[in-house]
Amino acid sequence: SRPGRSLNDLGLAALVHYNQGVHLHRQARFIEAIEANRQALELDRGCHQARENLLAATHNWSLMLAASGQGVEALPALASGLATAPRNQTLWADVDRWLRQTLGSAEFSRQ
Repeated sequence: SRPGRSLNDLGLAALVHYNQGVHLHRQARFIEAIEANRQALELDRGCHQARENLLAATHNWSLMLAASGQGVEALPALASGLATAPRNQTLWADVDRWLRQTLGSAEFSRQ
């Protein structure tokens, strides 16, 4: 929720899920963090912080997967994040990085 907004019961429940997502994100429990923030957004679409934390957890999860040699699993995570924020440049850079690593091509570019 944004400062200055009054919270109803759904907004308060969303805030609880968001706080849980922050806690899980800090523990590098990215899948659970993403789910907690999705639940927050289902309850309160205006919870900007939950959206940002969801995207950050998606980004960090994709980096962790790539670093641990599980890059193939990163693409569905990134696709899910881009469904939430289709113009997120960080996630598009992650997709670009994933494609370069997977295809082995330094010449790949989005069209």
